[in-house]
Amino acid sequence: MTTCRLCGSASLVGVVDLGATPPCERFLGAEQLDEPETTYPLHLRVCTDCWLAQIPALITPQDTFTEYAYYSSYSTSWVEHARQFVTDAAERLRPRFVVEVASNDGYLLRHVVERDIRCLGIEPSVNVGQAARDNGVPTVTAFLGPETGAAVRAEHGPADLVVANNVYAHIPDVIGFTRGCARSWTTGAGSPSRCSTC
Repeated sequence: MTTCRLCGSASLVGVVDLGATPPCERFLGAEQLDEPETTYPLHLRVCTDCWLAQIPALITPQDTFTEYAYYSSYSTSWVEHARQFVTDAAERLRPRFVVEVASNDGYLLRHVVERDIRCLGIEPSVNVGQAARDNGVPTVTAFLGPETGAAVRAEHGPADLVVANNVYAHIPDVIGFTRGCARSWTTGAGSPSRCSTC
């Protein structure tokens, strides 16, 4: 890694180097335990121009998220936090259309559905996105970028609220992802609605 993934600066300073590490989202089967495992450098750097902390984007999102092992609904405390977030957002913002990026298995949007608020999940993982659809949460299988954001707005109209929980830590293209968010929530006149992370 020679330039910052956010601002393009070459002013990167190493902070912590944990050496070679296997990917955290991969689980080995019993038959794989004696096989060599692919590892990647886990070296945290900070850009001294924009202060983004980052590691090299060596694993593609497709490798990590096409089949994903984590289902958010397994955590009852996280589901309760999501329910409270939706309750507060519905009362304060009164959104008519909510989009959640990396919506996982519908842990948050199911509370939006219960309130009869129109919503859409954008989830790249085939398996957890299907779990959301099975539970009545409208979900498209896609990675968010400018084209996806524009397509969501064209088909569904601009979102009044875009939610992204623990997403930026997982994406290599910070700028493309942010442009995708903006395109899904911006009205034709260019005025933004609201984006939230919780």
